[in-house]
Amino acid sequence: PRDDDGDSDRWDELKPSVVAPGSGITAALGHSNLPGFTSNASGWTTQDGTSMACPHVAGLAALILEADISLRPDSNSNGVRDRLQEYSETWDGEYGGEPSEPEESDRYNYYYGYGYLDSYEVVDINQPDAFVSEVTTTPDEPVEGDSVTVSIKIENIGTMDIDEAMIKLIVNDAEVESDGLGGISVDSHVTWTYDWEPEEGDYDVQAEVYDVLPAEGDLENNILETSVSVGAAPAEGVDLAIIEVWTDDSDPIHNEHIAIYAKIRNQGTEKADSFELRWYDDNDRFTTLDGEEIEVEEEITISGEWIAEEGESELLARMVSIEPTDQNSNNDERTFVIDVGPPPEEPDFSPANLAIEGMLEEGQDVTISFEIMNLGKTDGEIEYVLRIDGVTVDSGNSEVSGESSDERSYDWSASKGNHVVKVELENSEPAESSLENNEVEINIDVEEASAKFELMEISWTDPVFKDEETAVKVSVRNYGGKDGTVTTTLYASDSMVDSETTEIEAGQEKDVYFTWVPSVAESILLSVQTDYDDETIEKNVYVQEVETENVRPVANGLISVNGIQSTNSMIANANTGDIVSFSGTSSYDSDGSITKYNWTIVRSSDNYKISMMQENFEYTFNEGGTYSVTLTVTDDRGDSNAWQGNVIVNEKTTVTGSGGNEEDSNILLIGGTVAIIGLLGGVLGLRYFKSEEDDDFFDFEDTGPLNLACPSCGGMIGITTEQRPIQVACPMCQSQFVIRE
Repeated sequence: PRDDDGDSDRWDELKPSVVAPGSGITAALGHSNLPGFTSNASGWTTQDGTSMACPHVAGLAALILEADISLRPDSNSNGVRDRLQEYSETWDGEYGGEPSEPEESDRYNYYYGYGYLDSYEVVDINQPDAFVSEVTTTPDEPVEGDSVTVSIKIENIGTMDIDEAMIKLIVNDAEVESDGLGGISVDSHVTWTYDWEPEEGDYDVQAEVYDVLPAEGDLENNILETSVSVGAAPAEGVDLAIIEVWTDDSDPIHNEHIAIYAKIRNQGTEKADSFELRWYDDNDRFTTLDGEEIEVEEEITISGEWIAEEGESELLARMVSIEPTDQNSNNDERTFVIDVGPPPEEPDFSPANLAIEGMLEEGQDVTISFEIMNLGKTDGEIEYVLRIDGVTVDSGNSEVSGESSDERSYDWSASKGNHVVKVELENSEPAESSLENNEVEINIDVEEASAKFELMEISWTDPVFKDEETAVKVSVRNYGGKDGTVTTTLYASDSMVDSETTEIEAGQEKDVYFTWVPSVAESILLSVQTDYDDETIEKNVYVQEVETENVRPVANGLISVNGIQSTNSMIANANTGDIVSFSGTSSYDSDGSITKYNWTIVRSSDNYKISMMQENFEYTFNEGGTYSVTLTVTDDRGDSNAWQGNVIVNEKTTVTGSGGNEEDSNILLIGGTVAIIGLLGGVLGLRYFKSEEDDDFFDFEDTGPLNLACPSCGGMIGITTEQRPIQVACPMCQSQFVIRE
């Protein structure tokens, strides 16, 4: 051994370090005058010993430094020595080459050191290089109570595979975990994770990789740190957290159906009633799973399925629609990365999508369906076996083309109890690349047969009127496997209307009828429920007041000239320039109100029209002529009635005479009479007439504007409205008539 260097490490003083060729070494013969040695200083000799071995070691040291000068020894390290020792081969010589102290070193031997030098390996400077490239924590903003996952990415950026290495996690200068990493190929990486439950506070988190084998030359990139701030625990209430996500398929291939899992914990102070778990593949959602109730501090695992895609994918699980509202959203999602291999050239069969369709109840017929996937590129044939509780119920052969599938199904009459349904694939032709994915199974629970009821529909016939009986129909279905009786109750605005008990056969539907008399006219919520469960169906019904037949309004118009009402309510005589007043005040509606007044004044000579929309108004006529006046009134239910009168307007003329008999003459009557006689040519046939006292009327098959001849004097009566019945008066003799349809 070497001389004691004063420290407690005896290993740095043990010799030999390595062994090198030192026996029977041919060496240059040197000249010597010593007795017993003969030499002519030209030739070769054979020698043994360390003098022959050391030049080999020195030469290798020089070659190492030539290849990588960074291995030059300094005060802290001796890279040349380490490389010489590390790349030596175990030497099994005369004394045996096994480790002398295996609990201290798995290589060192008292006689041969670390072994026999392997010159090629020593000089080959290819080295691994472990690089800690990422340290991340999930969730991003944790609070006290969260399970924080520390993820560390370690890459091998060297030129040689890493056979093994160690990693340690240091939090606030205290080591909390150390673990082995295993091998890392060149230009690949591994991700090491650690689950940590910190209290509120700030933390420095450091990851370090060490003891890399084979030894690496660069240690500066073996350490990386980050900081984590943990907030206070959330307020009272629900706090669901995804604490872990994973798959149990370590080596999936393209198109393989693999199971994915999410572990969820309620770390709040209140029970969670429901939530949704959504899965995303590189931000594309591929499935949504319904969550169940989770009590405080309870953990559940929800499983789903993902169709693998070649390459690296990041799968993210995210909780949404948490009820009651979640108090901490920072821990509602979590990811993991999975690397999916390409499809193999050979067939690779895998059963997938094993499912039960139908009601899992004793005696019910259900369908067991599954797919046989060929994940490989080559067509092939495979035998399949379907077993229930270990008993074969179906089997056969399936020919499946490369990268496609074949669907199979089996009808089964369910029996009560828990059952294991399993599909097995075997005897592939040609041989498949893997047998690891040739089975799939599910557990099912089949209930005892019973009657099960559900409400299907609630309906009635509109319109529905206050205080009148209405028939309400409720459809109820028995979807169970046994006949049964159910009581159905109808409610109107939460007040019970009636209950009916009905017997319904298994698998059948029946209509239950109720009689309901609404007491108010408004929108009323009808709801129905059975005594089978708490489910209800609801629907709003609009209840109307009972409709009565509308009484049409009565139109009455009044005409005044210069403030003096005409003696005949339907005919007025005026001069140009007079103020003629029109009033609909006498119109009325016995069962409602009048909402609209519409006046139409038409000059018979040229159909010149004047329209007014108010109840009362005044008008001054500037031209003489006969004007028909129509007042149409409309009530609040849309019905209308019309009144018609006439205004005879005369041109006002002043005549001055020279004799005692001269006086002003206002020739009014003559002008009006002449105007009316001139319109006799347009008279239509008169069918019926009577005197005013006998309820005179005309009756025509066609309604609309028309001209009539007065049956009393032959004068023309102009009708300008389609309204029927209507009362009119002759402008000549002032006889009055009623025109009906």
